[in-house]
Amino acid sequence: MRASTAASSGDGAAAADESAAATAAANTASSSSEPSAPLFTPEEDKLFQAIVEECNTFHDCERQHQEVLMTLESDEVLDQFRAEYEGLHSSLMHSHEGEGRLLRKCSDLQSDIQACIEKAVAAAELTVGDQRTIAHLRSEIERTSNKLVRVREKEAQLKEAVLALKREIAAQQTKAQEPVELPAQEAAFQSLRHLHETVQKEEDRLVQQLRGTTFDVTTTQRRIAALLESNAANERELQALKDSIAAKEEEAQRILELKGEKEEELRAMRATVARRVAYYASQQQTLDTLADDRERNGQELRETKREEARLTEEHQGVCRQLQHVNTALQECNEENDMWQRRAQERTVELKTQQANVASAHTRYIKAQKVSEALQKRNAVVEQQKGDQLEKQREDTALLKQGEAALMRARQLFSAEQHTLSSVKAEMNVLQQNIAGEAEQQQRNAAWLAEKRGQLHVMERTLTASEEHNQFTRQELYIVTQEAETHEAEAKRCAFQCAHLLSDIERLQGELAQQEARLGDTEAQIKQQQLLLDAMVAERNTYTSHYDQLKHGLSEQQHQFGLLLSQIRAVKNAVQKREHEVKVEGARIQLLKQQQKDVERQLADYQRRTSKKHRVADLLVQELCQLRSVLSDAEEETARQQRQCRDVQQERNVLHRQVTDRAAELDGLYERVHTQQSFLQRNEAIYADQAREREHLEYQTTQFAQQLAQMREFLKRLPDLQVMLNNATRELQREKVRVRALLDEAERPVNVHPYRDLISAEPETYALVQRVQKLQRVLVQRRQEMEEKEATIRAVEQSYMKSKAAVAHQPGPEIAEQLSAYQQNLVKKQQQMRQMQETLSFFRAQMDQFKARHDVLRERLADMGKQYAAQRAEEEKQARARGASGDGATPDVGDAGGDNSAGADAAAETPVYRGFVAPAYPTAATDKSAQVSGDQSN
Repeated sequence: MRASTAASSGDGAAAADESAAATAAANTASSSSEPSAPLFTPEEDKLFQAIVEECNTFHDCERQHQEVLMTLESDEVLDQFRAEYEGLHSSLMHSHEGEGRLLRKCSDLQSDIQACIEKAVAAAELTVGDQRTIAHLRSEIERTSNKLVRVREKEAQLKEAVLALKREIAAQQTKAQEPVELPAQEAAFQSLRHLHETVQKEEDRLVQQLRGTTFDVTTTQRRIAALLESNAANERELQALKDSIAAKEEEAQRILELKGEKEEELRAMRATVARRVAYYASQQQTLDTLADDRERNGQELRETKREEARLTEEHQGVCRQLQHVNTALQECNEENDMWQRRAQERTVELKTQQANVASAHTRYIKAQKVSEALQKRNAVVEQQKGDQLEKQREDTALLKQGEAALMRARQLFSAEQHTLSSVKAEMNVLQQNIAGEAEQQQRNAAWLAEKRGQLHVMERTLTASEEHNQFTRQELYIVTQEAETHEAEAKRCAFQCAHLLSDIERLQGELAQQEARLGDTEAQIKQQQLLLDAMVAERNTYTSHYDQLKHGLSEQQHQFGLLLSQIRAVKNAVQKREHEVKVEGARIQLLKQQQKDVERQLADYQRRTSKKHRVADLLVQELCQLRSVLSDAEEETARQQRQCRDVQQERNVLHRQVTDRAAELDGLYERVHTQQSFLQRNEAIYADQAREREHLEYQTTQFAQQLAQMREFLKRLPDLQVMLNNATRELQREKVRVRALLDEAERPVNVHPYRDLISAEPETYALVQRVQKLQRVLVQRRQEMEEKEATIRAVEQSYMKSKAAVAHQPGPEIAEQLSAYQQNLVKKQQQMRQMQETLSFFRAQMDQFKARHDVLRERLADMGKQYAAQRAEEEKQARARGASGDGATPDVGDAGGDNSAGADAAAETPVYRGFVAPAYPTAATDKSAQVSGDQSN
């Protein structure tokens, strides 16, 4: 029967070994087949290599940028564009650095993932080893269960033997009741007693062996359950690690996609920059052409000035010729007087020639009238000459005023450009400060996140320690109950231990082997625990890497936001530049219009000079043909008509000048409007800066609140450390107690009566004495250990008190943070002072513009008043001339009253009274001019 049970147990162990080997092979195959798949596809590897090569080609872009800067350094007009281009290049450099950091992080992440895969493979191999050990332990459990079956069969056989012995005892008792001899009875009694003792010893030995095997079975089952739980935990950790690796791969894919999008945006930005460079080059060409046109206009203006000087010299020559003509006319008048005296002296002698004298007298009267008309005409010519000189002076004054206004406009434009450059520099400084503040805020946020992670880890460790303590307490309670039951069983079965010592000596070898195996399993469990700790540390490193990647991504997003803000600033600058170019084009158009006006004025001057040449020729012809009165009168009428047309042309010229002055006023109003818009824009900039200041103040308050929260958390850190230390000490104490209880449960104290042991088994008594001695030594060592723990606890309490006292003091990190906050506060105060200075500068500039606007308005009002006064004076002079002309006609009639024929001739020949241009051509003036023309006809 034993042979059959052994064979069946051997077959079961072999089957268990074969199944364990098959499962281990399957697990190894699955674990080896899982990481064999590649981490990335070939297309993803190619894409990553292409990105790396594109990053490596950044040096060519840098070289092109240097070439562009070398080309732009020699041009002062494109300084602003060069500065903006340098800003774009710096932002591009920042983005390239962020991209490089991202690629490095991706490569590090890939290497970490590969290391994790390798560690996962190692963990899978360790799990395979654990499964093998579990299979081996299962086989041992089956062997022990087979042994237990055999022991039970043996126990049944022994029970049968006991029953047989009891039957024999009953038979012997029946025989004992029969009368026998005393020696035979004593011998039978001794034999029965000896047989009873042997049977009792065998029963005790078997019960002790049964208890030992049951205890071994329970311990092995517990160990198997613990190993299964650790294996399940390892599998869960491995699954979590695989999930984290998949999440990391997905995150890397998202990062690559984001990088592709950013690269597309960068290409688009480069294309826009190239287009803008071409646009600015075309604008520069147009500016060069406009500058050339301006130079040509200046040259033409200088030529017109020289021509004007030449015409003034010619006009002076004509004036001198007119003076000579006047002297000749005076000589002619003197000669006429002389002839008149001669005629009066010879009237007596020439009575016979009265008819001739009368005709001569009539001719004389006509000549006198003609001379008077010539004198009046000379007076009108002189007056016109004086008016022309005054107009010339006014034109020169207006030209000088226009040049002065142009110079002032240029100065204002340069001042505005200077202010715009200063405002842009301040905006750049503010943007840099804001970027620094944002980076500082991000660093503070990262530091706070790290501290929160540490706090979370500490809380988790604390909760884990509390749960472990609870679990250990439960185990201790269970162990104490088991110990009490074992103590009860030990008291009940103590008298049987003596019979089982021989079996104990036989089983000590097996126990040593089992202890060696348990030591190996414990070493494997410790190795797995170390691997688990390493995996937890690696998971923490992965989380830190993940936080660093998040921080890098946030930094890159912030850099891209700065790049977008710089692009918006470039757009605004381009729009401002386009507006300035438009304003400059309007000014150039205005200068061209002024040039055209000057050309028209020069043409008028040329016409006037040609007209005066013609007038001089006419005067010479009239002096040569004084005797032909009728022809002279006709020429006089024609000349008066021409003068009327010339005066109308002068009136048109004056009207054009008035329109030009109105256009200049409109230009001044437009400039005033542009200045007002500039002031409004500066007010908007100031409002934006004020809002930014409020936002920065709000951020400072938030940072102060966060600092207070961190200080409170730092105050709580010593208490948490004390709680952690107390929990670890309690855990260690409980572990020691559990170990002691387990030792006591495994090796119970023998309480057998010493007399029986001394008399029956002295070796067992010696072992019991040795165990008691060792127990006393153990108690003494435990007391020493408790005393040392008390001293260690006192030292730890003093250490914690000193640590808490040190923790209450501010550390170097807090001092550094306070210094950083103080530096930021000083920077913000400097920025506030700069903003206040710029505000005062803008206010002063606004006051200057207002004063300039008031001065221009007063000047415009004065010009209007002067123009009105001038027009009033001209009208008065015209009326005075008209009144003087009307009063001169009766004198002429009185002078010719002696003869009716002379009066008729005076009525027939019209007299030149001059012409005054009206203020504005109205219907009344047109009708009066028509009536006067009809009367003259």
